[in-house]
Amino acid sequence: MRLLIEPPVTALAARVATQADLDRIKHCLDQGNRSDDHESFEMWDARLHHAIAQAAHNGLLMCVFDVVTTARNSPVWGSLKRRTATPERLRCYRAEHTEIVEALHDRDPEAAETRMRRHLEHVSDNLLGRH
Repeated sequence: MRLLIEPPVTALAARVATQADLDRIKHCLDQGNRSDDHESFEMWDARLHHAIAQAAHNGLLMCVFDVVTTARNSPVWGSLKRRTATPERLRCYRAEHTEIVEALHDRDPEAAETRMRRHLEHVSDNLLGRH
């Protein structure tokens, strides 16, 4: 479901985000990059994705995003995330987040959407054991 929702939301955010939105997104990115444990990284990861969705300024999309986030925070997904987390994967996720945020700052909707899709595909593959 995230693959259906988040890439186009990220493209919309690239078009309509305010400077305050971009600053909030960058703050979440920076905090996630500084995180030195899985729980802290996950918290800032969730905040980053939420800040991107908020930057799209679309109430209906935000409601859908929040429903998906509720599922993402379920114990089953939390357990999968913890079991599949490795330092290498976290480095990869941080790099992908940086690429997404750069596309947002560049106001490049196509790149933002493509980079978010690629990131979520990697997350899905890692969680479900597809490589």
